[in-house]
Amino acid sequence: KSPRRDSCRTLCGTPSYMAPEIIKQQGGYDGKSVDFWALGITLFELCFGLDKSPFGFYEAIPVADCFRRVLTKDADFDETPPQALSLKTISFIRKLLTRNPRDRLTIAKAKDHPFFKRITWEKVARLECPPICAIVETAESGYLEQCAALEEEFTKFGDYSGTLEE
Repeated sequence: KSPRRDSCRTLCGTPSYMAPEIIKQQGGYDGKSVDFWALGITLFELCFGLDKSPFGFYEAIPVADCFRRVLTKDADFDETPPQALSLKTISFIRKLLTRNPRDRLTIAKAKDHPFFKRITWEKVARLECPPICAIVETAESGYLEQCAALEEEFTKFGDYSGTLEE
């Protein structure tokens, strides 16, 4: 079967962020889907620490080993997550790092994920959402950034019992 006309065919990118379908080089791949994979890697690193990787890249390893791990190892969420992460956050990252691109989150599925339950996407599209942070001038002739309190969903502390599919 020949690749779709609108599919990508090049082996390019940072090895530890490459989606399995890029590494396999079996015909074309969907550029958006591989971007969602890379987003999953990035979010994992931001949430678990830049020295962590869902596939165990804690130090420099040969590219071939990096590719082998991405193709054969499941993302490692066994480590206790930082307390600020909710189960919905972990579930969202896990679904971005689904090896089969047909089962990976798409933009439509991502917007419907419980991680974004408080987002009204129609308001986002109309630019009707208030900014997370507002810059205000202080009396001392400087500027002070005042950030609105983050939603509880992103700063939840406490119980981690339950399933990651919530």
